[in-house]
Amino acid sequence: MLTSLDASTSSGSLDGSSTSTLLFKKEGLEYHVLSKKYRDEVLMVLGRAFCSEPIVMKRGLVDARHKASIKDWVEFVDYWMDHCSTNGLSVMCLDPHNHRVAGAFIVRDLLMIPDGFDEKYSNEGNVLTPWMQFLWHMDRKATEVEPGLSEAGAAVDLWFLGVVRTVMQDMHFARFFNIYSQSHNFLIHFYV
Repeated sequence: MLTSLDASTSSGSLDGSSTSTLLFKKEGLEYHVLSKKYRDEVLMVLGRAFCSEPIVMKRGLVDARHKASIKDWVEFVDYWMDHCSTNGLSVMCLDPHNHRVAGAFIVRDLLMIPDGFDEKYSNEGNVLTPWMQFLWHMDRKATEVEPGLSEAGAAVDLWFLGVVRTVMQDMHFARFFNIYSQSHNFLIHFYV
C-alpha cells in the first residue's frame, strides 16, 4: 500500500499549517514534500522542462504539425497536479533565497488517471497522444510481467522530473535527483 512521506518531525511548513513539508536542506536548497501552495509553480517548471523531451521534439522536427508547445505540456501536466500536489509522494526543491521552485519530482499512483485525461490523450489530433499511448503500452506490458502492479495502491509512477534551467546549469539537476532517490532508498542515479 502506498504511504506518503512523514515530514512531521521536520520544521519549515510552506503552507502555514502545523505539519511541516521540509524533508532536508542541502547545498543552499530546501527539499519539501510538494503541497498545493506550490502546485502552479511546479506545473510551470515541469511544463517548461518537458518542452525539450527528446521523443516528442524529434516528432516535431520531422513534421511541424506535431511540434509540442509549452501550452501542450502545461495542459498535459495540469491533469496530474491536483493528485501529485496532495498525495504526499511528490517532492519539490525550493531556493529559499528567492522563494522559487528550483525543481520538482512528481509521483503518482500507477493506476490513477484523471477525469477526461484518457479521452484527451486518445485523440489522434493531440500532439502528445502518441507519446502517452507509448507510455500506456509500456504500463500494460509491465502489468503483464508483474500482475501485482495492477492492484490499486501497489505501485507508483515516477512521473515527471524537471528542474529550472539555471539550476540545471549549476549541476543541481543531478544532485536533486540523487538526493531525492537517496532519501527514498531508490537505486536509480541520474547524471547530466
